[in-house]
Amino acid sequence: WLDVVALIDIGELEQAFELLLERLADADENERERIRRLAVAIFADLGSEHPLAIRYRRRLASALY
Repeated sequence: WLDVVALIDIGELEQAFELLLERLADADENERERIRRLAVAIFADLGSEHPLAIRYRRRLASALY
C-alpha cells in the first residue's frame, strides 16, 4: 500500500484513512486484519483524543464489525 504510506508520510492522514476504508470493502480476512493493524498504529501515533483518531476509529469499527 505504497499510496497509503505516501499519504501518511506527507501528513495526509484523512486521505490515507479513506483509502484504507475503501479497501476494506473488498478485502479478505487477512487483508482486513492488516488494514486494522495499520489503522490502530496510526491511531496510537495520533493519540486517543485526536479528532481524526476519534472519527476514523468509529468508522473502522463499523466497517469491520
